[in-house]
Amino acid sequence: MPENGVNAISVLCQALAEAENIDEADRILWKEMAEMCHGYTGEYMGVQAKDEASGILTCVATRIFLEEGKKPTLHFNIRIPVSVKLADLIAKLQNFCEEHQWEMTILKKQDSHMAPSDCPMTEALMEAYEQITGRQEPKVILPGGTYCNELPDALGYGMGSRPDPAMFEIVPKGHGRAHGPDECVRLSVLLEASAIYAETFERLETFSSAGKEMTE
Repeated sequence: MPENGVNAISVLCQALAEAENIDEADRILWKEMAEMCHGYTGEYMGVQAKDEASGILTCVATRIFLEEGKKPTLHFNIRIPVSVKLADLIAKLQNFCEEHQWEMTILKKQDSHMAPSDCPMTEALMEAYEQITGRQEPKVILPGGTYCNELPDALGYGMGSRPDPAMFEIVPKGHGRAHGPDECVRLSVLLEASAIYAETFERLETFSSAGKEMTE
């Protein structure tokens, strides 16, 4: 998660802003870029937001492109709370870019997706989890995007990122996380997940008309 790290692009831009023998215009530019990339809430660009259901908006600078004679290009990955309207976010970003003389290009956009917490399919998924694990836990909203965002009446459901202290006996703290080069999971967790999936498939046999069930 972004709160556990320091943005390397911001550190780089700040170092360049403090370098000797650079033009003042360049110094101002690097300083602003450092501010834009600092943190993970988008506060400098005026897009910070949060809600009770999904928490804070995250705005993370992920890539920087430099080409001689041109203003640098920054890539941001922004994930919005379910209560934030995508059009409102885009309008705020456009206003910032106009005021600070930046050009904005949207590479990909996708509205938030949240299924009703009490719909029959959601309840069936939770019952399968509880049947296998013996645990009753609250439903959560995942910050990442999945294919379910593109499918009507679909739900994101699968292994999450529950803290697992036993993992520290296998890999150093900070390693083994999702999407990392050494991503891993304990075999016992994987086997439990397989049992949950099997129970889930059996329960979902009753949802041949899942779209109808979810909207009733």
